[in-house]
Amino acid sequence: MNDKIYNKLYWYNVALDVPMRTNLFEYKYHSEIQIGTRVIVPFGRRKMVGIVISIILIPTINPLQIKNIDLVLYDFPPFSKAWIELVKFTANYYQRSIGEISVNAIPALLRKVSSYIAKNKKDISPIKKLQENYKKYIHKYHVKKIQEPILNSDQKKAVDVISNIKNFQTVLLYGVTGSGKTEVYLHIAKDILLSGFQVLFLVPEINLTPQLEEVIINRFYPIFGENLLTIMHSGLSDKERLFSWINLYQGKTKILLGTRMAIFAELPKLGLIIVDEEHDQSYKEQHGSRYSARDLAIWRGKNLNIPVILGSATPSLETWLNVINKKYLRLNLKNRAKSLSLPSINLVNTKNIKLVEGFSEIVIESIKKCLEKKKKVLIFINRRGYAPILYCKLCSWLSTCLHCSTFTVLHKIKEKNSYLQCHHCGKNYNIPINCPSCHNNELSFMGYGTQRVEEYLSKIFINANILRIDSDSNKNRYKNIFDNINSKNIDIFIGTQMLSKGHDFIDLELVCILNADMMIFSQDFRASEKLFAQLIQVSGRAGRHNTQGKVIIQTSYPEHEIYKTLLLHDYEYFANLILKHRKMASLPPFSYQALIIAESSKVTLALNFLNKIKEIYYEKFQNIYKHVLMFDPIPLRILRISNIERAQLLIESINRAELHKFINIILYDVELLAKNLKIKWHIEIDPLEI
Repeated sequence: MNDKIYNKLYWYNVALDVPMRTNLFEYKYHSEIQIGTRVIVPFGRRKMVGIVISIILIPTINPLQIKNIDLVLYDFPPFSKAWIELVKFTANYYQRSIGEISVNAIPALLRKVSSYIAKNKKDISPIKKLQENYKKYIHKYHVKKIQEPILNSDQKKAVDVISNIKNFQTVLLYGVTGSGKTEVYLHIAKDILLSGFQVLFLVPEINLTPQLEEVIINRFYPIFGENLLTIMHSGLSDKERLFSWINLYQGKTKILLGTRMAIFAELPKLGLIIVDEEHDQSYKEQHGSRYSARDLAIWRGKNLNIPVILGSATPSLETWLNVINKKYLRLNLKNRAKSLSLPSINLVNTKNIKLVEGFSEIVIESIKKCLEKKKKVLIFINRRGYAPILYCKLCSWLSTCLHCSTFTVLHKIKEKNSYLQCHHCGKNYNIPINCPSCHNNELSFMGYGTQRVEEYLSKIFINANILRIDSDSNKNRYKNIFDNINSKNIDIFIGTQMLSKGHDFIDLELVCILNADMMIFSQDFRASEKLFAQLIQVSGRAGRHNTQGKVIIQTSYPEHEIYKTLLLHDYEYFANLILKHRKMASLPPFSYQALIIAESSKVTLALNFLNKIKEIYYEKFQNIYKHVLMFDPIPLRILRISNIERAQLLIESINRAELHKFINIILYDVELLAKNLKIKWHIEIDPLEI
């Protein structure tokens, strides 16, 4: 190329969201572009929005083959250096391309080419349109006058200690359910806000945002006024999310309350990160980039040199081990904030008693007594639908999905509208009149779900107002749902795990837990940790307001270590016991894992692909990476989903750095092998389920 022309061009690495592990793509432009700027570029036969990640001094490929940037987008400021560092770290750690992380992290309207290029070729920036109608997206709050609670000694100590932390420090706020962790958050946040900084407040699920939103508004709106708070979760429209990003990036919004996606929001004045219910697995993205928002929050805090607060009554074992190893500071809230006792926990041994529709006589009598006192009852069952399985008593036929290796679940709306649904592929089926196998016309239900429980209790307690809450009902109306529960309108509410965490229910005296044994004998080595946390959390909903709470758990294994420890509310003993077992078995958090999942029309093809990866390991890497252990490939527990069969290859090491070095290198061989064998695959770092 002519040097004169060459010197007039600028060269850039642009991140694009394409299904390739190639990190960046080279483009040229006739003038200088700031790093973090969005651009529209040609990619194959289409146009794409990308982000300029770095400037290139000398192209690595033939300059004549490098395409021009079509359009530089100046309607939104360039993303900050700290934000670019965050997406780079995420991409590197979770083995994704920078484009997949960065482009998907921003609002949809900022990454759509159609948002900017119309048929008449004029700029139709979505931000310009939004600013013209900005009043539509400003929330009007009804602020209630509330009296700020007086902190107890543990809360005061926690506030004092955290307030004096001026640099990066991860703090575990470990408190029993109802101990007032939220009050500690609010006191710390107030100091941060008065100093001119922003606060990022993460919660695990959408349904936890309405209650916290109301608390934050009532507490801080009189002090800070408009632009106090923005919400960020998957339930927002594209325009609402973009409006939030604009206000956050301009520093107008002071608090961001959101689910895991909020970890990637641009907050130029970020001074504090709070991760409530830090143990919750919802912080781990289970699809796509598969990142952990909790872990990224800690990395982001370290990168910005600001404190990070992790709050939980049942901390994850990873967090607990970091406390033991003095990496995290632990602050205790030992008692409930309102001088109330923790709820009493009672076990009902169901081995030798008859259950009617899943209920023991003791539970029914306890519900009756609670209702007589005008108190509320929570029925917890971690199974939505009417009944897990439809089956035939004569030939043992079971209702299974035609596309997945799993059972279908009966959902009952009205008698004529009932259906079977696969909870994995979403396929619905008509309920057969006769058994498809032996033509028996008397099919039966096996097990019970939230709908069946609701139906039964409605017959027993005909004068009670009963509400069922699960992902099949009341979608996207969380605030109305929980307002309704806390009113005098509801006597009994039935729900799944969405009710087990974070909620503060008024007048809830009794919690009844059905079918708690499901996870005890699971193949998942984390099952006991998950079950104990779930039971502690849902039990903690009882007796938080001027009443002594009571919890009844039906179990066939009352002698099990989980239940014996639960009776004492002793998470610390349980965590230390499980850590001891994990250490003996070299399981996380004492080792680090990566999981390669292969998908194909036949599981034999997926297993063949994974076995060849293992052969590559033995041939090329075994003597180099001596702490890396590669297990035999096996089919997944649920083998087939939507007619695609799946297998897994587990890679493990006691040395995190060595594991990542090995993965970085071997994935080049994996990509080439997958291309040759035409196999779909993905990798997950720090998997939660194996």
